[in-house]
Amino acid sequence: MLSSAIRDHHGLPTLFVNGRPVPAMAYITYVDRSACYRSFGEAGYRLFSCSVCFGDRPINALNRATAMRHGIFEVKDEPHYEYFDDAITRILDAVPDALIFPRVNVSPPAWWEEEHPDECNDHGFKGGPRRFCVSSRVWREDTKEFLRKFFEHVESTPFRDHIIGWQIAGGNTEEWLSTDLAGCQGPASRAAFALASPHDQTAEAYRHFLSVSNAEAVMELAHTIKELTDHRLVVGTFYGYLLECPFWASIHHALSRILRCPDIDFLCSPASYSARLKPELGWPTMTTTDSIRHHGKLYFFEFDTRTHLTGLFRDALPEACPPDAYTEPIWQPLPDEKATLNALRMNFAQQITLGVGSWWFDMWGGWFESPVIMAELKSYLIELQQFINIFVYSGVAECAAFVDERSYACFEDPTHRATAPYMARMALLHSGVPWDLYEISDFNEVADRYRVVGFIVPAPTENVRVAQSWCGKHGVPHLEFVEGECSDDPCAVREFCVSHGIHCYNDEGHAVYVSRNLIALHAKTTGTQLLRLPRRQRITPLFPTAPSFEANEIPLQLNRGETAVFRLDEEAM
Repeated sequence: MLSSAIRDHHGLPTLFVNGRPVPAMAYITYVDRSACYRSFGEAGYRLFSCSVCFGDRPINALNRATAMRHGIFEVKDEPHYEYFDDAITRILDAVPDALIFPRVNVSPPAWWEEEHPDECNDHGFKGGPRRFCVSSRVWREDTKEFLRKFFEHVESTPFRDHIIGWQIAGGNTEEWLSTDLAGCQGPASRAAFALASPHDQTAEAYRHFLSVSNAEAVMELAHTIKELTDHRLVVGTFYGYLLECPFWASIHHALSRILRCPDIDFLCSPASYSARLKPELGWPTMTTTDSIRHHGKLYFFEFDTRTHLTGLFRDALPEACPPDAYTEPIWQPLPDEKATLNALRMNFAQQITLGVGSWWFDMWGGWFESPVIMAELKSYLIELQQFINIFVYSGVAECAAFVDERSYACFEDPTHRATAPYMARMALLHSGVPWDLYEISDFNEVADRYRVVGFIVPAPTENVRVAQSWCGKHGVPHLEFVEGECSDDPCAVREFCVSHGIHCYNDEGHAVYVSRNLIALHAKTTGTQLLRLPRRQRITPLFPTAPSFEANEIPLQLNRGETAVFRLDEEAM
């Protein structure tokens, strides 16, 4: 019987299966009939996921597509477990020794929502059906019963010993975003708020409560899965997009609770969408990855990276997609194979230098079905296998930025998107100075590790004021990225850091990713670039490959959007 856990290994939260570390790099698709399972298996990948649903509603309220697959419980009192069995069997037919952590979308079927109008939101999105409210106690208890029935079936199958964990999904886009895009507000949320916060019934408190309720629902369901699996398998979820969804109606702003939940082992999010149409800028994280690491949890990037083979959803699954849906520029393929390899390498450089996991999300299938792409992805897996077994991970950042998850509740308008998180992330990424990212509840535990501190301030809060006061008392210089006042220009960040003795690796505005044994540069513009190291070291080019050398500078000649990755060994002898 398989067991899995997230444990510290060489300084990083690491996935262990049956007591052995496993490279956290996987593959998933929505469209099984176009899956690249066999190609990934031949490239050495053994970690896979698949998506299964309890209900039959579309996963995304923003578009007009219908459900992409049948739901296990879409017919009342007639569960169809074959939908799950078929998804697992497709993987195992291609890769018989696959290790699988399924994504289970627990959003309820249409019949449940129709039978429980008082447990749904006040309104559907743009006149659509009213969806379940995450605050509903009835929904939570009924979902636990669905989970019990489902796991009873899983335990009876011959492939139970290929399951190494579970990703619990739900809400809008499966990512626990509100289904009404207004915070999941309904009779259940108002009743729950009255009980949870009797002494503070302000609108601001209610807005924050909606995020708390969302997080608590996820934690409850994660606890149920842990009990149903005898606590022997990892459980994870999408949550905590503090820097990418800076509007309170996303209800992603109770990450601090998730981080302290013993039943959730890993968190995940896509790579940022903020710069998808300008890939030369790099894609910063959606969340505070260093808070996730600080609490011993593994973070997964979902790399839903478009390739030159990316097709339109309407062509891959015409029965689910209207002809004119999913056609915006962000869904279009990259122009050619070179652009594809540039994007993939940028993704991998960020993963390996941050010391986190990933999965390649082949949304409509076939996006990676190319010998050249698969050779590239195989090389990433080989490097990752070497690093988790050889190198002790250590970050090198002397600067840390903090954001208060409660700040977003200060805005009344549910559609107001704070700009400070985007501006700050891009300025930090291109400053040439490494920065760690935290939610502010970790401030007291980690602040004294850093020489410079930054505060991302969508709105002032008491938590920020207390932290700034600490900086003043302890002589720690700090920057503020205040809503309406900050820009994405990295120059001011760089100058401030350098003036306080922080080493700058590059002063030309390129994205730089650094850890103790790795450094990468993602070129914003074509030309000559320079990486300056704090000391002379032995340097081994990994991508592109070249002979090792000793130096304290790395001159580069890259085209816009290209990435170079290097291994750094201890100080040259």
